[in-house]
Amino acid sequence: MNFLKKVNQRTQSFKAKLFVLLVITLSPFNLKAAVTAGNQSFAAWNPNATSYTISHNQNTGSDGYLVVVLGFTSLGTFGGTVSGITWNGVSMTQLQQAIININSGKLAIFELENPATGTNNLVITFSTTFQGSVSSSIFSFTGAQSGGNSEINTGDTTPTNPLFTISDNSMVLGISASNYSTSSIELAQGTARSLLNAGSQTYYGGICAVALSPALAAGTATYEANTSGGSASLALVEIQEAAAAVIPRRVFITD
Repeated sequence: MNFLKKVNQRTQSFKAKLFVLLVITLSPFNLKAAVTAGNQSFAAWNPNATSYTISHNQNTGSDGYLVVVLGFTSLGTFGGTVSGITWNGVSMTQLQQAIININSGKLAIFELENPATGTNNLVITFSTTFQGSVSSSIFSFTGAQSGGNSEINTGDTTPTNPLFTISDNSMVLGISASNYSTSSIELAQGTARSLLNAGSQTYYGGICAVALSPALAAGTATYEANTSGGSASLALVEIQEAAAAVIPRRVFITD
């Protein structure tokens, strides 16, 4: 009788431990690193060629992400486009490319997930020989992924204030292109961000100013660029937080 009682007790104990094991195994925890801004490079140049090479340093860290925004003019006879960008020999993905109402210019946005880290070459290729001025803004991130929203507002009388939708914990990169100096970039409207580059980065008489928000809550809001006159074109890029890594939990049970 005592033997059967002990067997029953051990069976119940085993079932309880097995239940705990199953619950823990089926309840993984998530590891998610916040988006972190890394190195930034700004330049203005005159390629007078079909390609141009820029050096940049991509930060180390998990879930690396690289964004390139170009502002350039058509110069009347130039009807070409940015046909491609490579980073360390790997092709980047075009998010947007559009004609803007500033000096018959254009803006282009490219991205790359998990780029090679360290100092490498960014090679920009045009569809034909380009003789005008180009501005480039290069941003490195960690803890980020592709799939975020992006848009180019082609140019309105200042202020330029398009609606833009983001996911939770995303940063927003804003680039204002204008014939006039940019006084502020509001990400979102009502909150002016520090201008990371303003005035020195020009293209054919126009000026590109750049700002970056911290991580923001999800939602749709108005984003705004304010200039001293004329019209402005505002490019917006959502830097989306990387998806969480699911780590299964394991336990070892001893009697």
